[in-house]
Amino acid sequence: GSCNYLWMTTIIMTLIYLFRKESLKDNVLNIILMFILGILAGWTNENTGFGSITILALILITKKLKKENIYKYQISGLIGNIIGFIIMIAAPGNYVRNSVYVQETNIIVKYLRHIFDCTTGLYTYLMPLIIIGICILAIVLYKKESLKNNHFWIFAFASIITIYAMIMAPYFPERAYFGAIIFMITACMSLLQIIIDERLIKYIVVTILSILSLYFIKDYA
Repeated sequence: GSCNYLWMTTIIMTLIYLFRKESLKDNVLNIILMFILGILAGWTNENTGFGSITILALILITKKLKKENIYKYQISGLIGNIIGFIIMIAAPGNYVRNSVYVQETNIIVKYLRHIFDCTTGLYTYLMPLIIIGICILAIVLYKKESLKNNHFWIFAFASIITIYAMIMAPYFPERAYFGAIIFMITACMSLLQIIIDERLIKYIVVTILSILSLYFIKDYA
């Protein structure tokens, strides 16, 4: 679980961080490095990898609409991300796994069931975060704070897409919601930083992580 979800999501978030930060020099070395990191990020999990592609693509589309500069390393990162995802989906192991989980039912009924299961999972695992996000957004709008250049909606949309991408999968284990939850947490934090001082957010995050690190000692063991 740690290798397949925690650390794979770390690779994805590293790619997204560098992609959004725009602090890299647009040279050949960084173009190649972002391409390789993109491949690794796309090569992680079926649904989370697709979510990362969605985030990168929407950021570039937003920049294009705003007529902002798009860096070559951002394009190479997205291309690498797509290539890595295709390689993972095309892996022979996926076909073997699909052959194990055969559902003897009408194809329409099968996918309607998958949509229902994804919607139930979204309600179970994301609804608390969605409610928190809506409350924070209401405060931001009430205070008339600017949402310019804030990517909260991109992460929120990618979170939901990450869940519904599993419609095509033969089964949807609970652990596969991990990436979607991380994206929705990121969306909430992106809104929170608008109304709360950045230094205070760091204190809050460090405090929460400290408490959770102690709480999960039994799981580390």
